[in-house]
Amino acid sequence: MKYYIAALCWCLSACNDEPALYIAPQIWQDFQIRLETRPPMPTVGMNEILVIATRTGQRKLPVWDALISLRADDNDEWRQAIQDGHTGVYRRAVMVHDPATQDVQVQLQRGDEKVVLRFPLRVLR
Repeated sequence: MKYYIAALCWCLSACNDEPALYIAPQIWQDFQIRLETRPPMPTVGMNEILVIATRTGQRKLPVWDALISLRADDNDEWRQAIQDGHTGVYRRAVMVHDPATQDVQVQLQRGDEKVVLRFPLRVLR
């Protein structure tokens, strides 16, 4: 029986071998912004982008009071990301034409202040 459990654990751990793209976080004011993509390696077509926004202070609280919009090309319209409760996670699907050359642009707005951060989708070697 213990061999079956060991084999099951081995199979489950092998299911998560898909490589993930590492995108370095960026800071704006007291926000740290991280991006994750779904699928983990961006492909041509619609990709879900998760923006994880936390405060840079000692407690790393989630940012729930910002307006976040996304686009994947300078010619695309800004699309407001959907907030996942008060967790600091915002999500939106964007069209990716060429993950080797495109950046995801994240527009952050808090009050009257606004900034655009660019996150490359290409794998850094």
